[in-house]
Amino acid sequence: MSALELIQAVIDGKLPGPTMAETIPMRIVEVARGHVKLLRAIPLDQELIAEGKVIHVSRSLGVSEGSPRDAGGTLLARATCTCAILRRG
Repeated sequence: MSALELIQAVIDGKLPGPTMAETIPMRIVEVARGHVKLLRAIPLDQELIAEGKVIHVSRSLGVSEGSPRDAGGTLLARATCTCAILRRG
């Protein structure tokens, strides 16, 4: 299952959503492809360190980036995502 399919399954109610969605509160209403740049092959036989950062937040837009690294700190990929923020009321 791809990451896009995983998030779509959460939207469709086939998988549970993130627990932080109950705390904030929030829900995912739509998913689209982000931009991912693979820099090196992703190893399947070792643990990775994933870091996510919020780059910008406004009233209606959020921009974030993520990057997995191997145990030695080597950057393996970089991804960015722009999200619409839909506020209640």
